[in-house]
Order: sequence, then structure tokens, then C-alpha cells
Amino acid sequence: MPTVAVVGLGLMGASFALALKKARPDVVVVGSDKNPLVVRKALEREIVSSANTDLSVVEMADLVMIGAPIGAMRELFAHLAARAGGRPVSDMASTKAAVVEWAAAAAGADGLIIEVHPEPDSALSDGPQSLTLEGFDQLMRTLERVLTAVGRPLARPHSRLQMASA
Repeated sequence: MPTVAVVGLGLMGASFALALKKARPDVVVVGSDKNPLVVRKALEREIVSSANTDLSVVEMADLVMIGAPIGAMRELFAHLAARAGGRPVSDMASTKAAVVEWAAAAAGADGLIIEVHPEPDSALSDGPQSLTLEGFDQLMRTLERVLTAVGRPLARPHSRLQMASA
């Protein structure tokens, strides 16, 4: 069974864990939080099946999802480096659109709307929020790893370049 570790079991992490459990009951959700009271509540409410105040749950996961506050992430990522061992790691920080897309895919979204522009710097209006073609390709590779970790297929979009060369 695929296992997802949620690090940070506050509002964001717990909400993600519950949504993932609802969308994918076959996925095992484990958790970690520095606060022992939060860990106890998450276990009592069956938000996660296993939890601890350290990062040991990361070692049993196929995917690590960070639900910690942005201010805690720098230190958290430093501690995760030793435990993640090549596992995909993502976060729910509101400062990056791609992160929300990864979390949505892992939680069971059937589709994502992603704005891509070949030259966002020269766009008249939506350039700053657009991905470049290279950025989109990188996002798709990351989404594929996230979805593989939770046992979901990735349907790749057809690009005009692929259709034109066919």
C-alpha cells in the first residue's frame, strides 16, 4: 500500500491528510508534528494511522507532504534531508502555485488548470503567473512522481508540437 507522510498536522496538514484519506482510502497516511498534543489529537481523531513528534515516519513513506508554516520550512527541510532518502517531498506553502497543484493531484484532483506561456516576460497580462514551457515540463515530471507515489496514473496532455510532428 502506498504511504504518505504528512509533516505538520495543524490545519493545513490535517486537512490534506483527511482529503487524501477520503479520496484514496487505500493510501496509508502517517504524520509528524513537533507538538505532542497535536500528534495525540491527530491519532485520536484517526487523521493519521501513525504519528510521532520526530521525523521517523518519513522513512516509511513513499511521498512526504509538508504542512508546516512557511517560517518553519527552512529548518524542517534541513532535518528532512537526512531522512527523505530520495523520496519526493512537497509542501503546501501558499507562496507557490505549483505546490498547490502537486497537493491537489496527490489528494485526488482529476484535472489541473495550468497556465503556460512560451515567453512569460513578454506577455501582455498574465506573464508573471505563467509557467515557461521548461517549467511546465518540470512540473509534469514532479506530478508524475507524486501521483506514482499515491498509485494514480498521470494522463499527459497532448502538445501542439507533438501533434504537429505526428
